[in-house]
Amino acid sequence: GSIAAGAGRTRHSPKMKAFLVNLLVALSLALCSFNAIQWFREAKLHGRIDALGTEIFHKSTEIQGLQQTVKVNLEEIRRIEGIRENLQTTLKSNRVYTAEVEVERDRFRKDAAFQKAKADQGEQYREAFEKANESIKKQNDTINLQNDKVKALADERNEMVGRFNKLAVDYKTLGEDYQKVYGMYTNLVAQVQAENEKNLKGSKKKSE
Repeated sequence: GSIAAGAGRTRHSPKMKAFLVNLLVALSLALCSFNAIQWFREAKLHGRIDALGTEIFHKSTEIQGLQQTVKVNLEEIRRIEGIRENLQTTLKSNRVYTAEVEVERDRFRKDAAFQKAKADQGEQYREAFEKANESIKKQNDTINLQNDKVKALADERNEMVGRFNKLAVDYKTLGEDYQKVYGMYTNLVAQVQAENEKNLKGSKKKSE
C-alpha cells in the first residue's frame, strides 16, 4: 500500500510543478502589466506637474512685471502731484499779485481822475490808463496760462490714476489666477503622493 501511494505522489509531482511554474509566470506577467500601467500614470501626472510648474513660473514673472509697473506709475503720480502743488502755489501768488495790481489800478484811477479834474491833462490820463489796462491784461493772460497748465496737469494726473487703478485690478486678477494654479498644483502633488503610497501598500501586501 505504501509503495502505491509513493508511486501516486511521483506521478502528480510534475503536474504540480508545471502548475506552480505557470502560476508564477502568470503572476509575473500581471505584476509587469501593473508596473507598466503605474509607470504610464505616473509619467502622465509628472507631465501635468511640470506644466503647472511652468505656468506658475510665468504667472510669477508677470506679477513681478506688474509690481514694477505699479512702482513706476506711483513715482510718476507723485512727481505730477509735486508739479501740481508748485503750480497751485504759483497761481495763489499770481492771485495775490493781481489783487495788488487791482488796488494799484484803483488808486491810479482815482489819482488820474483827480489830476484830470485839477488840470486838463486828458491825453496824459488816457495813456496812463491804457498802460494800467495793458499791465492788468498781461497779468490776466499769465493767470489764464497758469490755469490751463494746472488743468492739463490735473487731467494727466487723473489719467495716471486711472491707469494705476487698472493695473491694480490686473494685479489682483493675476494674483487670484496664481492662487488657483498653485492650488491645482498642490492638489495634484498630493494625489500623486497618495497614489504612490497606495501602490506601495498594495505591492507590500502582494509580496506578503
